[in-house]
Parts: sequence; structure tokens; C-alpha cells
Amino acid sequence: MFAQSFSAGLALWKFPAWLALVAAWLLYYYLYSAVIRLLTNPKESVGAAAPGCLVQLIGVLLQSLAVGILILLALPILLGLQEHLSFDSLASFLLLATRAGMLAGLGLTVLMFIPGVNRLLAGSPGFEAFLLGGAIFALSAPLYWERISTTSGSHRLKFPGFLSTLGYLATVFFLSKIIFLAWNFFKNRTHPGSFARRILDRLGPMLDLLAGIFVLSAYATWVKLSSF
Repeated sequence: MFAQSFSAGLALWKFPAWLALVAAWLLYYYLYSAVIRLLTNPKESVGAAAPGCLVQLIGVLLQSLAVGILILLALPILLGLQEHLSFDSLASFLLLATRAGMLAGLGLTVLMFIPGVNRLLAGSPGFEAFLLGGAIFALSAPLYWERISTTSGSHRLKFPGFLSTLGYLATVFFLSKIIFLAWNFFKNRTHPGSFARRILDRLGPMLDLLAGIFVLSAYATWVKLSSF
């Protein structure tokens, strides 16, 4: 089922609605990163470190809320219920997405204080996106499915076990490393300050994030394949 989820997950990427949500996620991350860099730009004063940390923590919570909305919009697509976006049918689940986003954001904030894990999260937008998106999906999908089960059947959603979840985490980790090595290879062969260098500086994190979203789509596909 683990390997099958990746091949089946690729089918999601042919839907324009899913691609639009992925594009929105990438755009939000680009803008979010730009604002965080601007607000936490190194200052002459050492006292600027504390406000910088506060801005980053607030940024994580805001990012969690945004990802919660994106996952909410993607739920019908991820669960195989429809292939297009439908805002009206999901309006009543806005509170669910907000709550799931806040809980996932708080969990991610706790992880940021664990030595080693914080470096991994800071160095891999894709790993962070998978943890955040996967947590929000796990928190919101069962409640969403329970609300619509009167018309879609009485099956309960099944989620990957411990070993399968480790497999998805390992996949994100290795994809992130491969992307970093390739990105660093090309970056070291471009002139500092050149247009190509500026493009690469922004492209690397975006590709890493895209890898995390891809593994998240496989994770969600596992749930769909196992539950129906």
C-alpha cells in the first residue's frame, strides 16, 4: 500500500483544482518567507533577537491557519469525493480548519524547541509542510468525513501505521537532501549576485516545499485507498 500510494497520488496532480491549491501554497510560502526575512533582518542591536523569535512563532501560527484553509479546500479532492473546488460545501467547516490549524501549529512550535528537530525544520520547508499538512489532515479529515457520512457511506477513515508514517517521513527527508545537494551543486556554479543566483536562492526552498506537498498527497491517498 505504501508504494501504491505514491503512484496513485500522482493522479491528484492532473486535477486543475489540486494544482491551483498547490500553487496557492507555494505563493503563500514565498510571501510568508519574504515577510519573515524582512521582519527578522539582522539588526545592530543584540536585543533584536527576542522580537525576531516572537515574529517567527507568530508566523508559524499564521502559516498553520493558512495551511488549514488549504487542506480544508483540498479534503474532497484528497478523499476522492470530487475533482473541483467547492467553497459553498466547505463553508460550514471553516471552524474545523481553524482549530486543526491552530493545534497543528502549536505542535510544530513545540517541535521547534527540540534540539536537532528545530534545525531539520528550519532547513527543510518540505519536511515542515508535510508535518503541518499531515497533522491538519489527520485532525480534520475524520470529522469532515463523519459529517458527510450520511451520503457517502459509513466507513471510518484509516490512517497509516507507525512504520508507514516513518516511511513517509523518511521519504520527505531523503527528497529534501537530494534537492539540497542538486540545488547546492548548481548554486556553487553560478556567480554571486547574478540573476541566475537570485533565481536559485528562491527556487531551492520552493522545490523542497513541493516535494513535501507531493509526499503529503501520497499520505492522503493511502487514507483514501485504505478506507474505501
